[in-house]
Amino acid sequence: MRGFLRRDLDLMIPNLKIYGGIFAIMLVVSFFTSLGLDFFAIYACIFTFSGMLGLFSYDEANHWQAYAAAAPNGRRSQVEARYALAFLFSGGVTLVLLIADLVSPDGRGMMGMPFFYGGLGLVYAAVAMPLCYRFGVNRGRVFLLVIVALSAVLGAVGSIAGMAGGGEADFPVWLGLLLLGAGILANLISRGISVRIMARKEL
Repeated sequence: MRGFLRRDLDLMIPNLKIYGGIFAIMLVVSFFTSLGLDFFAIYACIFTFSGMLGLFSYDEANHWQAYAAAAPNGRRSQVEARYALAFLFSGGVTLVLLIADLVSPDGRGMMGMPFFYGGLGLVYAAVAMPLCYRFGVNRGRVFLLVIVALSAVLGAVGSIAGMAGGGEADFPVWLGLLLLGAGILANLISRGISVRIMARKEL
């Protein structure tokens, strides 16, 4: 699994550098405008996990699944590496947003927001990855449009919840942790589904 994970990380490094620059600019802008850190948070989540799903395009272009099938337990290891990457990115998004929250001029401005968006990314990955394994990246994009719409709705719900008590500072931590837990559980279930999809391809 480590070899597949390293390959995915190597492919993501150029995108991560670009995203890092964009995030830094957006973070600075959020400090000096009325956009707020929630605006920064949702784009951090979308950019990171959308970039990760781009790895399926590399798989198809380079016939990586055929290579995985030839390796011992390769397809299962490839799937597990992709889900491990989702957890790494979720942890990274959550950590970056927590740091942004701590250095915010408003103090703990987002409260549960870092956990909320980390969980939102995991939910997105849990639904998207089986679709990409089952239908391929091109047909999977049709289904991903629905997922993006649902993610936007969840993001809006999170923002509304944050403002319900009078501002971002009142965003409940329990709500963020609830979605993060749901995202972890969803990925454990999703991983099993993806493993079975890939196993059927070997028959």
